[in-house]
Amino acid sequence: MTIKDIAKQAGVAPMTVSRAVNGQRGLSERTRKRILAIVRRSGWRPSMQARGLVRGRSYTLGFLTNRINTSFTPQVLETIEEVAMEHRWWTLVMVSQGRADYALRAFDELISRRVDGIIVGPVRLPRARLRAAIRKGVRIVSTYLSLDKEAPVFGVDYEEVGRLAAEHLAGLGHRRGLYLHYAPDLTTDPFALQRWIGFQRGGGSGFQTETMSLEALGEKGLKTRLARGDLTAVFCQNDNGLPSVYRVAWELGRAIPHDLSVIGCVDMEIARQLSPKATTIEVAKHEVARAAALAIIETPSKVAIEGRIFPPTLVIRDSTARVKDRAPIRRRPQ
Repeated sequence: MTIKDIAKQAGVAPMTVSRAVNGQRGLSERTRKRILAIVRRSGWRPSMQARGLVRGRSYTLGFLTNRINTSFTPQVLETIEEVAMEHRWWTLVMVSQGRADYALRAFDELISRRVDGIIVGPVRLPRARLRAAIRKGVRIVSTYLSLDKEAPVFGVDYEEVGRLAAEHLAGLGHRRGLYLHYAPDLTTDPFALQRWIGFQRGGGSGFQTETMSLEALGEKGLKTRLARGDLTAVFCQNDNGLPSVYRVAWELGRAIPHDLSVIGCVDMEIARQLSPKATTIEVAKHEVARAAALAIIETPSKVAIEGRIFPPTLVIRDSTARVKDRAPIRRRPQ
């Protein structure tokens, strides 16, 4: 079945079929409905390649990220591809493996393949290269706040993430909390740093905070921290850190949540699988990805894209409790 076959059945010219399918003007509503009814019955779908040649578009959405095995990226990519499929677009994914030179090569490769737009994850790119691509007509949006001066941002308020965690713990009567992150140096991970800033500010003057890198000090360092009786709460940068906290707490004989309250972030499956189920903070990953993809696909080329920052949501489960409800610490027999 071709566009000519559809036109023959409808008794119109192929150009009229094209106008009906693409929602263009130049035909009556009655004719449009008749053509679309024939299209639905026949199962015919217009060629995106042919449409692209006519309109000078590739209908391809690029996604550039630093790593694929993170707590956030797989869900984001899944949603981006879902949106692309809904609109019959292709998705081209490039991963920099955390290397600046790879990121630049990947970005240039996406441009050379004439993608219509690029969603940039936590990747550092030269501003001059971004500006040059935008001047060529490539729509670029970012989920990385450091690019906000060059490209509209669709992301999460990660400072609010930390604030929510501290506010929840302080509200339960905790007076000292540990922020557990994974970067050797917080200054190298802006997302982790923003959580830490919010965690410091969110609990008020009566809530003392400290931080530790699980990557740098490991579970041995975590065990030293949690052995202290004054530390009654832990906030993990993301849910991947929850198993380490649960394991070390068990080794120390500290029951969760009676002796130690624990909060994760992202709301991954692991947070629901642990016992007790972990309180966490949902970061609107699917909403961020869908909004970013739709902005590129649906916004007319001459209309500026406006970014959007999504608020996080506290998901309270069973791993946090009021301090006054805590039972005495029960040390596990050695």
